[in-house]
Amino acid sequence: MYSEKENYQKSIWILKRNISRITAATIFLFSIILFIIIAVLFFSDYFQSINQILYPIPTLITILMGIGIILVVLPLELGIKYWFYMISFNEKIPLSDIFHYFSAKELYLKAVIYRTIILLKHLATYIIYLIPAAGIHLLSVMIGKDTNTNIYLLIVWIKILFLLIGLFFAFYHNLQYQCIWCLFFQNPNYRLSQLCQLSKMLMKPKRQEFIKIYLATTPFICFGIFLFPLILLVSYFYVITSVKVIEVICTQLS
Repeated sequence: MYSEKENYQKSIWILKRNISRITAATIFLFSIILFIIIAVLFFSDYFQSINQILYPIPTLITILMGIGIILVVLPLELGIKYWFYMISFNEKIPLSDIFHYFSAKELYLKAVIYRTIILLKHLATYIIYLIPAAGIHLLSVMIGKDTNTNIYLLIVWIKILFLLIGLFFAFYHNLQYQCIWCLFFQNPNYRLSQLCQLSKMLMKPKRQEFIKIYLATTPFICFGIFLFPLILLVSYFYVITSVKVIEVICTQLS
């Protein structure tokens, strides 16, 4: 079992060894995210201008965009995870393997279905844990600002507290799926239920260690656009999480 320091050192070594290809893969990931943001912003403004005249058409286009994201972006994002996983395993693979899940029909269907289901699981978890905050928000809206200022501010602060608590516990709960994609890369024939059960078992004693990784890297990524080379920080995050998951799988399944 590696120490945290050894995992960080190994991640830096992998970054240095594959710096050009890692940078290219991360830039490609950023370009996809940027394209989605621009498309959503453009179409949202466009829809508002024609919504009253052609109501069904904007709705249909929105649905088609959602389907397009599911059919194209999700397997592509999973292919990027696969590529980072393989180089973290000291495998020499070409950059073109980010399109790995478009190479065969069975792989593509599994990637789309599995990725969509896990995404919905994540979203459902956040919705459930944020219900108390949503309830307090509705209470604050019903009471309104006309009530006693101190009471209203107290409700607002309670709402913020429940929001932060809900976000943390939803994030903590979703960490149980951290190993699922590395397990899928190793065992593509496993059913999703098997991957989920195995990931939950592996992550049960390891969630705190991954929280440390997220706490160590997320603030730098958030502010990296101003202070640090954001591309390298995101690349490092992908590599360090892959290295840690590989360690968890190898040590607990050996």
